[in-house]
Amino acid sequence: MDDIKPQIEPAILVVFGITGDLAKRYILPSLYHLVKYDQLHADTEIVGLTRGDMQLDDLLASIELCVSEKDGICDPLAVQKLK
Repeated sequence: MDDIKPQIEPAILVVFGITGDLAKRYILPSLYHLVKYDQLHADTEIVGLTRGDMQLDDLLASIELCVSEKDGICDPLAVQKLK
């Protein structure tokens, strides 16, 4: 019974204040790693809300998703899935 993995269900994750410090330093890098290691269902959607006007590419360029990676370089496939 210990070998049974729980099934991952699709979800909609809503991040309020996605351009804020907490999201940039903790939430988005954590989501990157969940996506990279296939810990989220393929149909999971991430919705970010902010008071400002910012495009997704600008947001991802403004944060360090891969700061904890061994070489500091992001996995391009994981970043693409995150979009």
